Amino acid sequence: MTPEWNADWGGSLGLYGNENDNAPGKLVQDISPIFNRAVLFDTTQNSWHGFPEPIHPPAGKMRKSFAVYYMTDITKTAEERYRAHYVGV
Repeated sequence: MTPEWNADWGGSLGLYGNENDNAPGKLVQDISPIFNRAVLFDTTQNSWHGFPEPIHPPAGKMRKSFAVYYMTDITKTAEERYRAHYVGV
């Protein structure tokens, strides 16, 4: 959501594999924060995502984002859902 964001400043969204239920796996996809881009993905118990590398924008610039979640009724086969866990890579 930041116009004219420079990729050299960092801030890409990383999507990680799920080889281990307790920690993210290998980086599967690196998505640049291009202005007006939307990224849609299923958030599950193990949908590892984030941007673990520090960002380095110039003074006065910041990486802006907007997150929306679509929740549905819980089904009989649904697993218990926990809050987000913040894990270092």
